[in-house]
Amino acid sequence: NFMMMQKFEYKTIEITASVGLSKITIYTDHVDKIFSELGEQGWELVTSVPANYVGMMSFKVYYTFKRVIR
Repeated sequence: NFMMMQKFEYKTIEITASVGLSKITIYTDHVDKIFSELGEQGWELVTSVPANYVGMMSFKVYYTFKRVIR
């Protein structure tokens, strides 16, 4: 019984927070819209990684999605 292995393609996007004097804001409605659009295209979120800066807060997050290649 031969089983075909699935193949995937990957997409990484960067989300940057808005930086104010006393706070950092990520506009979740905007992020939800992006993620929903990607989900409709068959993309599934597999990981998120903050951009790390030594001694500083991270203002960017990288999100990686995958989908099956048909």
